Amino acid sequence: MYFMHWYKYSAMFENIATFWTFGIFISGSIAWFYRRFGKYEWGTTRVLQLGKFHKYFSLIFCFFSQGLIMFAIIDNFGFLPQWIFVSIFQFVCLAAIIGVLEYRFQRIWWEEVPFVQPAVVYTVHEFEDQLKKGMKLMILDDLVLDVSEFYKVHPGGKFVIEHCVGTDIAKFFYGGYSLEDNMKPKPAYPFRHSNYARMIANDLAIARLDCRKEGAEQSMVRLRWDKDNIVNKLTRSFFFETCDKKPRHNYKAYYPGMKYLTRHFWIRSMNNSKVTRHYTTCNAMATNFYNELVRVLREPEQVDTFNKDVLNSAESNTMTFTIKNYKKDGGFSWRPFDNDQRTEYEMKGPMGKGLAPEKEGIHLAFCAGTGALCFVDMMAHIALAELGLLTAEDFEAGSI
Repeated sequence: MYFMHWYKYSAMFENIATFWTFGIFISGSIAWFYRRFGKYEWGTTRVLQLGKFHKYFSLIFCFFSQGLIMFAIIDNFGFLPQWIFVSIFQFVCLAAIIGVLEYRFQRIWWEEVPFVQPAVVYTVHEFEDQLKKGMKLMILDDLVLDVSEFYKVHPGGKFVIEHCVGTDIAKFFYGGYSLEDNMKPKPAYPFRHSNYARMIANDLAIARLDCRKEGAEQSMVRLRWDKDNIVNKLTRSFFFETCDKKPRHNYKAYYPGMKYLTRHFWIRSMNNSKVTRHYTTCNAMATNFYNELVRVLREPEQVDTFNKDVLNSAESNTMTFTIKNYKKDGGFSWRPFDNDQRTEYEMKGPMGKGLAPEKEGIHLAFCAGTGALCFVDMMAHIALAELGLLTAEDFEAGSI
C-alpha cells in the first residue's frame, strides 16, 4: 500500500510521477493513433494547440521526476549537506542539459537552410498531369513537393495538407495567411514555418516548376521613389531596382502573354528578414504602362500613337509591385511606405503557377483587395489584343 502513501515527500512525488507517466503515455498514444488513422476534420490551430500542450506536459513530467529523485536521495540518506548538494547538483545538471538542447533546437529553428534545386523541371501542364494521375503534389516557391506520405505525419495535421494538394502553399508556409477560422470571433493566427520545415521541404522536393532553365532569380534590391505610381492613400505601385543596377533574366517590365500572369515574387526587408510576403506580377500597374494603356482606351482613335516601348520584355533591373499598406507593425506592407531609401530588400521570383488560364474553358478565381490585380493584368492583355497591339502568338505564348 506504499504506492498510495502521500505523507512523505518521496512517496508523494512517486505517485505524481506515476500518474503523470500514464497521462503522457495515454495522450501520446491517442495523438499518434488519430494522426495516423483518424478521419477527423481538425484544423491546424487545434492540432498545434494539442502539440503545445503535450510539449509542456512532458517538460513538467521531467521536472517532477527530478523532484522525485531529489527527495528520494534526501529521504534515504538524510538531510546531510553532502546529499543535499548531490540532489541539487543532479537537478541542475538536468536543467543544463535541457537548456543546451533547447538552445540547439532554437538555433536550428531560426536558421535558414537554402532550398534545393532539383534537376527535374515541370511545366504547369506536367504538374497538372501528375495530379490527375493521383499524386499528391503542391508548390512551395519554385519547388514541386510530393506529400503523398508526408500528409499523414504533418505536425499541423492532415487538414491543411489535404486541402492544399495541387495549390501553391507559400503564403501559408511563410505565415502570410491562415487557412481556416478567419470568420470566427477569434481568428486563427498564421503560422510561420521554421528551418526544420525547410529541411523537410528539401526532402520532399521532386522538381522545380518551370521558371526558365536558370530558375527563379534572387537578388538584393532598393526602391526607386521617382517612379512610384500612387493608386490611393493606402495603395501604391513601387519600383524595386537591383542594388548592383544589373538586369536579371527573370525581371521584366512586361511579361508577354498569359503564361506568367499572376506568378508571384517573395519580398522581405532586410530590416526584418524574418517576415516574407508575396506579391503578384502586374505589368499594367507600372506607371508608364498604366498611363499609356488608359490613354488609348479613352481615345481608341489614338491607338497608332501607342508607345510600344512599354511592352519591352527584355531583361530588366527593376520590378514593379502594387502594395497595400495594412499598417501592421510586425508585418511587411508598411515598410515600402516608410520613405527610407537606404533599406535593402531581398526579392525572388517569379514563382508559383499563377492563374494559368487556358485558351478555352471556364476559369474561376476568387480574390479580394489587391488580389484583383490578376484581373487587371488579364484585362490589360485582352485590351491590348483588342486594340491590335498584340499578335495572337504574343497573346497566347507567354514565352520569356
